Amino acid sequence: MGIEIQRSDRMLAAAIVRRFATEIVEGPSLDVVCGLAAMARLDHVAVDVDGEDRAEWAGGQDADEIRNFLGARPDLCEIATSADVIALVGAPLVFVGDRYLYLRRLAAAEERIAHFLRDARSTVQPLLVGLDTDAYTSAAAILTIDLPHVMRIAELMNERSVSILTGGPGTGKTWSTARALRLLDELAVSKGLAAGSLRFAITAPTAKAERRASESLAASATDSWRVLTQDTERSGTLYGLLGVSPDNLSRATLPALDIIIVDEVSMADLPVLDALFAANRASGRNCHIVLVGDPDQLASVNVGAVLADVVDDAADMESLITRLSVVQRTKNDALPILAGAIRSMRQHPEAVEGMISQLRSATSNISFFDLPSEDAVHQRVFQHARRLVRTAQRGDVVLALLLTRSFTILAATHRGSGSVRYWNELVRAHLDELRLTSPGQFSIGQPVLVTRNQKHLGIFNGDLGVVVMHDEALHAAFANRPLLPLAAVGYLVPAWAMTIHKSQGSEYREVVTCLPGEESPLLSAELIYTAVTRAIRKLTVVGSELALRRAVAKRISRVSGLTYRLKQ
Repeated sequence: MGIEIQRSDRMLAAAIVRRFATEIVEGPSLDVVCGLAAMARLDHVAVDVDGEDRAEWAGGQDADEIRNFLGARPDLCEIATSADVIALVGAPLVFVGDRYLYLRRLAAAEERIAHFLRDARSTVQPLLVGLDTDAYTSAAAILTIDLPHVMRIAELMNERSVSILTGGPGTGKTWSTARALRLLDELAVSKGLAAGSLRFAITAPTAKAERRASESLAASATDSWRVLTQDTERSGTLYGLLGVSPDNLSRATLPALDIIIVDEVSMADLPVLDALFAANRASGRNCHIVLVGDPDQLASVNVGAVLADVVDDAADMESLITRLSVVQRTKNDALPILAGAIRSMRQHPEAVEGMISQLRSATSNISFFDLPSEDAVHQRVFQHARRLVRTAQRGDVVLALLLTRSFTILAATHRGSGSVRYWNELVRAHLDELRLTSPGQFSIGQPVLVTRNQKHLGIFNGDLGVVVMHDEALHAAFANRPLLPLAAVGYLVPAWAMTIHKSQGSEYREVVTCLPGEESPLLSAELIYTAVTRAIRKLTVVGSELALRRAVAKRISRVSGLTYRLKQ
């Protein structure tokens, strides 16, 4: 079954043909252009004419027919190799390596990213010169750091313009980054650098992720900096750091920095990473970028999956990558084992039976239920809701916030059985029966989720808070923020439940996660993995066994040629 070609796809294809074609384009050839437009709308960077999914977008043409069409139409398509520089202006389509077909803007962005990463792989550009293995070892000994992976992170951070740190939740990515920065700080002291002479910044695709990374790194940094200093001139998201908005990246610039830590980089799309690398190149500084993230999580909500492409074994980027695999943050071995089983399904699909058995074993830490309506699921959710409301009604704001961040329901969809709306309405009805609510959308003890940045209030998209009473008026409480009058806060939604996508970058002591229906296109291994890895101590999975089997067997594969370009 092919992808659905929408009206907007046909309009884009027609506009391309009308603007550039010197001859008529119709029939299957036009279907190829429509299919490319549709794949770009679905956040793919390119289409692979040799790929297994060709039948979904190519209008019935085989690979040779597509190649013949593209090769015969220089008015519509530029033929390029993986090493060619793709100009911003030219034919609207670009066919790279006799395999990958792009819209020009995406081909150019991917080529620039590949060029930047290949340079980082082949060129050593140290921030601190003259360091050898003994220097790193001596500095680590002074700081009592006896971890080879921390020294590797520090070495790559010092020597390469780009390095990558990957690992699942709880593997110590933030802690290890903080210790690597501390190690560089000690080495800079040994080189006689003045205080404040090396500047670093922490950023992320979302404000929520950036703030969490900054707070975690600050907590992990046990001493004050001696040479390094954290730059806060453009603190916040990647867009804030670059001084641009998501819909206009053309004027991206960087402040004077030596190191940039990009956390949760799996959520960063192709255009913003292209803008980051381009701004770094244009700055003329030897600024080093550290990309930190988990490639097995859900990818960005926009085009591309850059982190997954770069850490793919075929990309030949191991010289820049540090991979963490040992989970540090949970005493529950069952959860990381389950996450590892989901992650391994691509290479070992037969492991699905063991994963199902683990879920069905009904341990004290992992439970599996077929339906969200099952009484045991309801009772656990209701128990948490009652405790949270009564805690907030007593005026214990600190404990209410802790409870809000200790338990959550994660759903794949906004509507339908087991959805965000289902749970929010169900919990509200239960509390109404017990007269634990007040009229209006929000009442005391109601968890709330911010859906848009409100910088003037110090709250951002994805922040989770709770409604409390203060001075006889409802207020919203957020961690490490003053109480805010509820009437002054906009863009709030009830948050007894949230989407799995919205939960990225957060962790909870206990998670109830609801799978979508068996036919849902949202089912994927990345969706399940992201939900499972939000839980620190306890996990309840709700959904049919068939939906679970279909999810772990399906990978979100965004087509691009980045891995191909990097291995050339």
